[in-house]
Amino acid sequence: MRSSSRLVVVTGGARSGKSAFAERLAAHLAAASQSGVTYVATAEARDAEMAARIGRHRRRRPASWRTVEAPRDAIGALRAAAPHDVVLLDCVTLLVANWLAAQAEAAGVDLTGSDALPVETQQVLAERVAENAKALVTAAVRRFGWTVFVTNEVGWGVVPPTPLGRLYRDVAGQVNRRLADAAQAVYLVVAGQAVEVKALACAPHDAAARLVAGTGEGVQR
Repeated sequence: MRSSSRLVVVTGGARSGKSAFAERLAAHLAAASQSGVTYVATAEARDAEMAARIGRHRRRRPASWRTVEAPRDAIGALRAAAPHDVVLLDCVTLLVANWLAAQAEAAGVDLTGSDALPVETQQVLAERVAENAKALVTAAVRRFGWTVFVTNEVGWGVVPPTPLGRLYRDVAGQVNRRLADAAQAVYLVVAGQAVEVKALACAPHDAAARLVAGTGEGVQR
């Protein structure tokens, strides 16, 4: 069943073209609703390479778009956005990393210089990020205007070698699932091609029914 919210999720791997697709989508949605676009940026230019990436994104965006830098308080940015604006948030996975760092800092947990990360600590950090994700979804679905989230499928790569890496992978996947459940549409971008996966999705009982029907099981002979 489709959600009635105006939340859209665009996901995919690195360099898949998901940001470019989301930007074009936001532009078309804004034109259709005769509204502006608020771009919520979650990246921080902590080194030259990231600064260059941010610069490329900025040059690609229309000058008329309003940009809000919100590496940690994306929830506040959504709540403060103009009601009719299309809000494009890029990206959720960077936001999750920032949330993890902020929650670890608040809890006095050192995430640098050590691979050790107790299971109990991981659970606390994951629960706090889940609370943030819930608030993010609530802020999005309560908006009148469209909200577009860009995120990454980080779990499609190799298994991270450290507990922190595995925690991040797991938390990012859980956040993506929460966003997708609340979204009206979810687009998977692969090699620059977008597919609306939520339109193709089915529940386990529906999948089982189709498989059984295809094999003829349960038919009287």
